[in-house]
Amino acid sequence: SDLISHQKIWTKLNRMFSKKCCENFINSKFYSSLKKELKVIEISDEEKLGYPNIYWRLVRTNKEEDIGPLHRDEWFWLLNPSSIKNFSHRRIKVWIPIIIEPKFNGLIVIPNSQKDNNIEWETFKKNGVKKPRLINKIKENDKKLLETEEQSTVIFHDKLIHGGAKNYGKYPRVSMEFTLLCKRN
Repeated sequence: SDLISHQKIWTKLNRMFSKKCCENFINSKFYSSLKKELKVIEISDEEKLGYPNIYWRLVRTNKEEDIGPLHRDEWFWLLNPSSIKNFSHRRIKVWIPIIIEPKFNGLIVIPNSQKDNNIEWETFKKNGVKKPRLINKIKENDKKLLETEEQSTVIFHDKLIHGGAKNYGKYPRVSMEFTLLCKRN
């Protein structure tokens, strides 16, 4: 994997599930339970593919370039408001680790950061794409590496500050994720 450009080969569009895979997922018992419990309207189509956007990530061992900076998913929507049909929906992120080594890789969160209105961010370009970057300094002890197991599910508010952890494990970390558009209570 060191001989290829991870960023050029595994662009977000190249990591998208096919329309057929998304249809199969939408017909699953898991999605049905999410839909009922969270009042799901649909899975977002921010890439405008004409079907739900479900994608995977791969984070190689000791490759910091495979992870992005801490961020709120909300910022991506603000950078590209045409990605969403209706801003009145609640946006909820679903992250599912497929291959993970607990304590060595996974998802980092800043607990309760979705409630903090004093968070500042800026825009930068990475691989030709506009992305958000946190300006506020976060103390190391405020970061929490979630203790997740393979095929568990993490569901969080799109204002929660989070990011992928550097992979200190023996194997690549693989996860899948998508954004739910839900009715507001």
